[in-house]
Amino acid sequence: MSATVLTVVGQINRLALPLVLSGYRSLNRPWLPDTIILPDVASWRAAQDSLRRAEAAPETLTEKMSEALTDSIDIEDLIPSYQAPYDYDNPIGPALPQWLAEVIRMRDFENDLMFRIMMENPEYIDYAEWYLPTPPPLPGQDNSRMGIVRNLNMPQQNMQNSENVVDALGKRINWLHTLNISLQLSQAYISDNWYQGGSDYLAFFGNFLWDVSLNEFLHPKLIYQSTLNYKLAINSTSQDKYHKYAISQELFQYNTKFGYKARHNWYYSVTAQFKTQFLNSYGQDSEVRKASFLSPATLNVGAGMTYNLEKKQKRLKLSISIAPISYNLKICTDDLVDHAQFNMLPGQRTVNEYGSNTEINFYWAFRNNISYSTRLFLFTDYSHFNGDWENTLNFQWTKLFSTQIYAYLRYDSAADVNLAPQWKKWMLKEILSVGLSYNFSTKTK
Repeated sequence: MSATVLTVVGQINRLALPLVLSGYRSLNRPWLPDTIILPDVASWRAAQDSLRRAEAAPETLTEKMSEALTDSIDIEDLIPSYQAPYDYDNPIGPALPQWLAEVIRMRDFENDLMFRIMMENPEYIDYAEWYLPTPPPLPGQDNSRMGIVRNLNMPQQNMQNSENVVDALGKRINWLHTLNISLQLSQAYISDNWYQGGSDYLAFFGNFLWDVSLNEFLHPKLIYQSTLNYKLAINSTSQDKYHKYAISQELFQYNTKFGYKARHNWYYSVTAQFKTQFLNSYGQDSEVRKASFLSPATLNVGAGMTYNLEKKQKRLKLSISIAPISYNLKICTDDLVDHAQFNMLPGQRTVNEYGSNTEINFYWAFRNNISYSTRLFLFTDYSHFNGDWENTLNFQWTKLFSTQIYAYLRYDSAADVNLAPQWKKWMLKEILSVGLSYNFSTKTK
């Protein structure tokens, strides 16, 4: 009994100094008598001092505690009595142990005393629950490492196009690579007595494209792009008495672009382009050489402005370069090639031209497996004009199987109209190919 009372009184001491209102669970107690006269705060503190003096003599702890309490407070008069119900099935003793009944009485007394003091003397309340600020929200159900980091409410960086910041190993990606290799091959054999006639043929078409660009997310004020492209189309010519194979298309082209941001999507830029071929090509049933390595070859360098636009997920790209100042170098080093078809004098190896140029590149992936790309290049030295317009429609049926439609339209104001009166100064090349295709791009998160 006495030890229990000491424990409860100790709890009251800890709760009363300082007085903290953290909520009261027994506000509606109809059994609490209104006639109970509670001591004032001074009397209560005097009882606490007497209790502390009694604790200094542990050998007479129980007696001192009782004396200290009864000197200033009649504890039996203050605490409502609690009578345990009589258990008729157990006449030996009450159903509720006496020690538990005492604990319940002391707990109720503690709660009621604290409530009365706080209600009658609110100036002793240092902190109130309804004055406290709203607690911060608890973390969500994601208990992983990244979930805990996200719940820290740390400042977030603008992560637009963030998939191009780091790779799968967490390393910064400064250069973005795109590689495309396609190979198409077709063959036909026709016997000499085939009722419809015809001839055997073997056709080959290959395309290699490698594009490297500077990561604009890590370098927002700069643009740099380098593109290497090589196309080769060869077909057998069994009816040609001079050659077994003919080159229907060959193009080696290198483009580069460097720019510094001016405003919004506009950049001060310098562009360069070089193109030629490697193999000799001839006309049909002719030994006259039409083209060879560096015959012809063209180098163009321009300075001006570039407008660069790229939509989300890179499904649409647009680049327009305008160079009011442009230098164009035409080269023909093979004396067996007719220089006149390139508007050059016989024996003349180089021609310097100054003017302006415009280049437009557009890419649109309007389906997951269908894309269209086009490139338009225009140059004039203010006396002659020429333009190249390349179009490619690609159908990627599977990861390694594709169909391509390639159309190349060219206009040259210096072209000889007598070579093709129906086309005059226009030229056209079209190729439909079906075969293998492989695409690679820099992998990011």
